[in-house]
Amino acid sequence: MASLQLQSQSLSPIVVVPLRPEDVPQDFVCSVCLSVPVRPMITRECHHVFCTDCIHRCLRHKPKSCPVCRTELSAPVVAPMCTASPLAHRIWAAIGVKCQHHDEGCGWTGSLADYEAHVTDRCETHKSRNFRTDRTIKMYKEIIQKLRETVEGLRAEAADKDKTIRGLEQKLANEQRQQQQRRRHQHHYTPSSLAEMRLRRSSEELVLWEETAETMRNELDQLKRVVADTIETPWTNGRGAYAYDKHNVVRLTKLVCQNLERKPASIDGNKIFDCIHRIALDLRRRSPSSPLSLSSTTGSTDRHPAHFYIDVRMLVCVCLASRTWFTPNQMARIRELSFENGWC
Repeated sequence: MASLQLQSQSLSPIVVVPLRPEDVPQDFVCSVCLSVPVRPMITRECHHVFCTDCIHRCLRHKPKSCPVCRTELSAPVVAPMCTASPLAHRIWAAIGVKCQHHDEGCGWTGSLADYEAHVTDRCETHKSRNFRTDRTIKMYKEIIQKLRETVEGLRAEAADKDKTIRGLEQKLANEQRQQQQRRRHQHHYTPSSLAEMRLRRSSEELVLWEETAETMRNELDQLKRVVADTIETPWTNGRGAYAYDKHNVVRLTKLVCQNLERKPASIDGNKIFDCIHRIALDLRRRSPSSPLSLSSTTGSTDRHPAHFYIDVRMLVCVCLASRTWFTPNQMARIRELSFENGWC
């Protein structure tokens, strides 16, 4: 565990860096976001610890059950650790940490109980940092606007083509009815040369309209394919999870970018974060001197795709500019990845 993070009730997430990560008890790590909560909540039935935001998000679903052991929870469901288990709270408060800005010159170390006050009120390094630049936000807003304009233009063009096709089909149906009426009345009289010429002209026009309608149908199908290629939809692996990995970082960036300001309800932000976490692990295994990296677990070499570092940087910047895709703890972990690579 390289670092643990916690979320205060302020607007900026806090990333906690333990002095000795191996000494952090796993019972104090939130099983939802894998972070140490700044104000831990504990379930009254099974005594599991969670972040306040994480447990409240989980309890929105019915029936209400513990995310770890699935024990059904009855009201009151959770309580602050400081009141529900003072002994556990004292152990949690004694965890040794150092400032998340220690790489930038802050030498503060202390207990987890004092960490929030240091980061939010006393750390001068934290006060001088600007996590988002107006230039980055403006650039991605322009990209979103251009994508929206492109999609709207394609949809309007497809609607016009569809309207034209319906008009041609209606005209074709009318002409076919007229020809049927001529055939029914043909045995009552002998058509004159003018009537025959009109019938031949109508037949020629009918063939032309059929060809035009077929052409318009093909163009409409092509436009629909273009619209489908332009609008990215979640890519699943057939087992309920999303299948984005290091080989399709650009597709994942496109999915987040086209819905930057508001995540669609049909997309699961936690699954998207899992994909980003896997990509981050691949990036950390990247060797600085060679495109080949050695996996620490399997001992095998794995060549990253071309432009993998640049694609991941673009993905991280897009995620940092988003508003509703991730929880505050997840945003803190994405920002931590950005800090590690010097992108912010």
